[in-house]
Amino acid sequence: IMVQQKWAMSAIEKLYQHHYGKPFVARKLDAQVALYGFCGYRNKVRDKFNGAPLLFINGDKDEMVQAAPCDDFAGWMNERGGNAKSVTLKGHYHTFDARTAAVYDSRVSHMGYCNLLADERGITDVKTGTFTPGDYNAVLQEAVGKCYTARGVTTGNTNGDWKVAVPLWLEFFKQHLQ
Repeated sequence: IMVQQKWAMSAIEKLYQHHYGKPFVARKLDAQVALYGFCGYRNKVRDKFNGAPLLFINGDKDEMVQAAPCDDFAGWMNERGGNAKSVTLKGHYHTFDARTAAVYDSRVSHMGYCNLLADERGITDVKTGTFTPGDYNAVLQEAVGKCYTARGVTTGNTNGDWKVAVPLWLEFFKQHLQ
């Protein structure tokens, strides 16, 4: 995951340099909202947060990125310098802001049931207690493979309410943006 993040940031910096002719300089975020935020991976060694307000919005029926781990993750972040809050939308699935009605697709595989905690010894699956020893970069794929067994996901809005999250993130941004 870290390799992908470094590669992505490098690509963004190069693209910015190409288009604007000057180096990319990241500025501190004022606030951020994560719709369908994946909260199934925590790292005791590396996790540090910048304090920018963050709002997770997930549906309680979402199999792909479950809401309950985000409640725990928000607390985890806040203990490490974060400023996070998690909101769970009752009765809503993944892509609750889609304009299409909720449908089930049995072909989709996902990491929605992963809840992994890494430390200097390895990675523990919080749900099962299964421990995968070793350097977390080396064993991450193995640990994810053990919880990457879920198949199928329901996506789409519930009862035509595809704007259900809009008041939440609008209010959040009003509170935190100047």
